[in-house]
Amino acid sequence: MPVEEITLMAGFKVDLADVDESAISEIHRLFSEYKRIVNELIEYAHSHGTTSYLRLWYAKYHELRQRYPTLPSHYIYTACRCAASIYKPFMELKRLGMCEKERPAFKGRAIWLDRPLFRLDAENRRASIVLHGGRWVTLRLLHGRYHDKFKGMRVLVMEDLKVYKEDKGSRELNGRLHRWSYRRFQRILEYQAKLHGINVKYVDPAYTSSICPICRGELSQSPNGCRLMKCWRCGLEEDRDVIAVKNLVKRYYEEVMNAKTS
Repeated sequence: MPVEEITLMAGFKVDLADVDESAISEIHRLFSEYKRIVNELIEYAHSHGTTSYLRLWYAKYHELRQRYPTLPSHYIYTACRCAASIYKPFMELKRLGMCEKERPAFKGRAIWLDRPLFRLDAENRRASIVLHGGRWVTLRLLHGRYHDKFKGMRVLVMEDLKVYKEDKGSRELNGRLHRWSYRRFQRILEYQAKLHGINVKYVDPAYTSSICPICRGELSQSPNGCRLMKCWRCGLEEDRDVIAVKNLVKRYYEEVMNAKTS
């Protein structure tokens, strides 16, 4: 399945002491126009029933480029992706009867940046973003002890709890109903996360509680407790949920590495 690398993010305060007033004004203008564009794209997606960012890009790119001629084109591209990532989970919640609003609205002061739009000098704690007309502005990041907590932080991975179409009997149906409540929670979490510019990724959970995360041997129930699983090959004995989490994280990193080398 497709794999994307997740980057952990931390918020930084920005020192504007060395930034001139015109640049500060341009930054405020950039955020304001970006929010306006994203909401216009959400409106288009709603009126045309599309959740594809590519369709948004094909339909609105040239119009938006004409209206915002000095705005770097990649901002329009990322705005299309941002709008689609908000509208798609909204419609899924709408179909489940879990949302009363007619359409979502992008209210956050956030911009989805891709590589052509920013530069990061982590060593010197500087970040640069491109403004209208291709002008770059460099901002000093204020660093504190809080940011040291992110060193060595691990990725949080969630199971991909899909509801399958085929009905294999009452046991399968019970499993589907059980997963549905968790899947609904994940959709809500994903929707709220994307409104704030955070991506959520899922990993296939198949066999993660029945395979040893160390030697990949087959696990069986331990005689020492109903929740414990034991690997008779390497001797690992742990709670089945702990084993499942370890396998999910391991599987995620394996898929990321395979995607990088392919």
